Amino acid sequence: MTILLEAYYQKKIALVVPEYARLELRLHNSGAAPVENLSVLLARRVLRDNIRLAPGATFAFEWGVEDYAGELEFCVFSTEPETRLKITVQPEKLSVDELLYIKTERLPQLLARLDAPNGFRLEYAEQNTPPFDFFSADYTAEKLRYFSERLQALSPLLLEKLDYMTPERHDSGYGMIKGAVRWGATLQQWLNRPESVGLRHEWSNAPKSFATLPNMLLIYFHFELATQIQNLSRLVELGTYASIGLKRVLPALIESANHHRLFPDNPYLGMLPHYLPGFEPASDDFAPLLAEMCRNARNPAYLALLELWQRYCSNYVRLPEDESELARCGLQPTSKVYELWCACEVALALGLEYWEDGNKGGYHFANAEYRLLYNRGIQGGWYSAKRSGTARPDLQLEVIKTGKRVLLDMKYALQETRKGETFASPEDVYKMLAYMNDFAVAAGGIIYPGKGEARLIADGNVQHFLELPLRPPIKDDPLSFAESLRGSLLQLL
Repeated sequence: MTILLEAYYQKKIALVVPEYARLELRLHNSGAAPVENLSVLLARRVLRDNIRLAPGATFAFEWGVEDYAGELEFCVFSTEPETRLKITVQPEKLSVDELLYIKTERLPQLLARLDAPNGFRLEYAEQNTPPFDFFSADYTAEKLRYFSERLQALSPLLLEKLDYMTPERHDSGYGMIKGAVRWGATLQQWLNRPESVGLRHEWSNAPKSFATLPNMLLIYFHFELATQIQNLSRLVELGTYASIGLKRVLPALIESANHHRLFPDNPYLGMLPHYLPGFEPASDDFAPLLAEMCRNARNPAYLALLELWQRYCSNYVRLPEDESELARCGLQPTSKVYELWCACEVALALGLEYWEDGNKGGYHFANAEYRLLYNRGIQGGWYSAKRSGTARPDLQLEVIKTGKRVLLDMKYALQETRKGETFASPEDVYKMLAYMNDFAVAAGGIIYPGKGEARLIADGNVQHFLELPLRPPIKDDPLSFAESLRGSLLQLL
């Protein structure tokens, strides 16, 4: 390979860099011939393309790591075999162990306890900022394994008695006799005792058709799970955080995907795939009729199939099909993952549950006492009116009976340390106090990955402000951790 790819940090070749570092990526053509149409990719995300390098030439460009912590793999594609470069990004606000714990253990556990979907779209108001998709590989694998095992257990029960239709047969070779008919003695004798005259008569039914909507759902569900398992495998290949346990069981999960793709070997269902294009069982066109046919099927297992499919639709978020979108899911900024983890910890500490927001496509956490809104836009006064878009506090905690609100902002990047304790940045504190005043909210605070105790600040009994350092409880008891967090929140409420 004549193309060399190197990363420079602070004018030195680097393989390990801190988060938010500015890198210089250099391509060098050491060959004797020019190279055309070079592309530099991070995972499957194109950073630069249409690069031409003459013999001995070097092309360099800057790229900001931001907070993409972990191992990043860059590729150079051309007509030759691609060149690859791996860079390890060290998080600075959290340790590598803490980040791994959040992504592969704690956050999947929290999402499961809250009975939340495996994916979240975090919308932001800033212009030209793409929405961030979060998918936990471990939690997604658990959900897929759940649906895969249950569908494979249901399938033999369905194959024992497949749903079918018998279309009405119209034979134009025979006429139709209407009115009172007096049959001859011979014909009447044959109708009464056909065996005595050596004749017989029988009914002829049309062939059974197994192309029913319940059977199409069965095939569709198998193909759907196979596709999702394949996409999960690609997401892990792209470098998203996955536990050692997931990497160990992933081959078995991929093998189950192969079983889903090969299903069925039943000859009646083997002819069905050509019916599948255009079949969307969750759509308004198919769902009502599909539900009716599953309930009326001769085999009660079809009702269990329908219930499993409805649970899948309501509690599983499909991984993107597009390669670039899937690659972006693998590049998960630490700050966004920290925000989602904080939101789930607050929800669990207050005993809240996950709730869908109907047709709005959003979600919140709530119980009979409190409602927790995540990244929800609200209207304020003159201060927030300066923004280009609607103000979106990270967390809005509401007391349902009284309507009292608490605003909480998660700040991953900025903080300062004094005498061994970490404090929120004064700039962030003043900004948050201004927003609290603008929204007429008396209580609020900042959550950040610092060290030290939670500090509640009272300003003349008018405003109450909480500085809450929050780090994952790797060595602590998660129950005592949740109780401590609950106590800090109740001080504001």
